[in-house]
Formats: sequence, C-alpha cells, structure tokens
Amino acid sequence: MRNPVRNRNSVTGAGVGRGTSVTEQLDGEGRPDSAAAAASTEAAAVPETRDEAGAEMEIHKPKAAHSWREFLVEIGTIVIGILIALGLEQSIEAFHERQLAHEAQEAIDAEMRSDLDLIASRLSRQVCIERRLDQVAGLLIGWKSGKAPPEGLTLGDPGDAPLIDQRWQANLNSGRFSRQAAPDQARQADFYTRLRILNDVLQREHYAWSQLRTLELGPRLLSADMRPALTEALQNARTDAHDFAQVARLQARMSNRPLSTSGIASDAAGLGDICGPLVSGRP
Repeated sequence: MRNPVRNRNSVTGAGVGRGTSVTEQLDGEGRPDSAAAAASTEAAAVPETRDEAGAEMEIHKPKAAHSWREFLVEIGTIVIGILIALGLEQSIEAFHERQLAHEAQEAIDAEMRSDLDLIASRLSRQVCIERRLDQVAGLLIGWKSGKAPPEGLTLGDPGDAPLIDQRWQANLNSGRFSRQAAPDQARQADFYTRLRILNDVLQREHYAWSQLRTLELGPRLLSADMRPALTEALQNARTDAHDFAQVARLQARMSNRPLSTSGIASDAAGLGDICGPLVSGRP
C-alpha cells in the first residue's frame, strides 16, 4: 500500500510546473507574494507616451547610413538646406541695400535741386554784381585823379552762400555710390565736380569783396597806399564773377534745368543791397 502523503506531494509538484510549487507562490498566510504582485501591477500600469494634445508620440532613433548612396543623400539634403538659407539671407540683404540706395538717390537729387536753386539765385544778381564792380572801378579812377571816395558807400554782397554736398559725401563714405547704376554715378560725379569748382570760386570772391568793402570806411580812414591792393581786389572780383557765371550756366545746362533771373528785386534787400544804390541817399 502506497504512502498517501507522498502521493499528495507528487500531485502537488506535478500540477505546478517546473521548479515552482503552489506553496512557493503563496506566503505563509496563503496570499500571493507581494513582490510579484507589485511587479505585475507596475507592468500593467505603465501608460502610453502621449503629447499634450493626447496623440501618441513616436520617437525614431537615428539610423546610420547603410550605403554610400544613403550617406550622400543625407549630406546633399543638409547642404541644400544651408544653401537655401544663405540665399534667402543674401536676398534680404540685397533688398535692404537697394532700398537704402534708392533713399540715398532721392536725398542726393533733392540736394542737387537745392544747389541749383542757389546757383540760380546767385546768377540772378550777375548784372548787379557787374554794375557794382564798374562803379568801384570808377571810384578808384577818381581816387587816382585826386578825388577821394565819398562817405556812406554801401557796396553790398554778391551772395556767396556755399553750395551743399553733404548728402553726396555721405553716400560716398557709405559705399553706396558704387552700387548705383553707371549713368547715375557719372551724372552725380560731373555735377559735384563742378560744384566744388563753384565753391572754390565763391570762396575767392568772398575774400575779394571783403577787401573792396574797405572803401566803405570813408575818406578819413583811407590812404593812398591802399589803392593798389584795392585795384588788385577789383580785378580778382571781376575774374571770379566771370568764372562763376560760366561754370554755373554749364551746370544748369548739363542738369537740364533752366535758370530764372526773376528774383533780383526780391533778393536785393536780404543780400546787402547789391542791386541798390552805391551811396546811401542817392539813386
């Protein structure tokens, strides 16, 4: 007769499976093992990875290129992306430079128009300047003959307001001049070259007229030894007036802008009465 206890243990071992018995899965009180239960619970409780919108996020690990063809495709994609970015950046910079060049062009055109207005105003007094110089020559001739210049002389001023080239210089210094079209470069260079010549003439003319106004001191302060210097100043003033008129008319002709001489009367009062009487109180 077989031992019943041994038979029960054999049945028990056979029902559980390899290496694990029912008693090993139960603690001393007949409950499941706590560590195994916790591990099973954690495995079941792991949620799926989702983004904020609730959609599933898929994370792809980078894969190494398996052939030279795949490697070259990846490199080509990167290079093309970089070239596109650089091209867009250069396009934006070129657009910005064109806009700045256009604004500079408009500013220079406005400056050129202002200078032409000053030139026109100066030329409008050319007749008065030449007549005044003839009157001064008559005074010096009379003085040489023993007739001293009278009191109350008012020679006036030819109007030596400097011509402006600040915007042109700023355009040169910024380097935008070289980005302009060739016809615009040639036109501006010609204009401002003549403008510089006119400014030089105006500066010399101003000095000559400042010497001629010595005659306004009157006979009590004038002496005979001053006459040679005044005669030289008169000749210089004549030369400067002639040179200015010649270059100014050329400037106007090359700029395709006619110069008006209608401002003589309105400008006379504000410019030392160059067109007014030589002696106060006389016509």
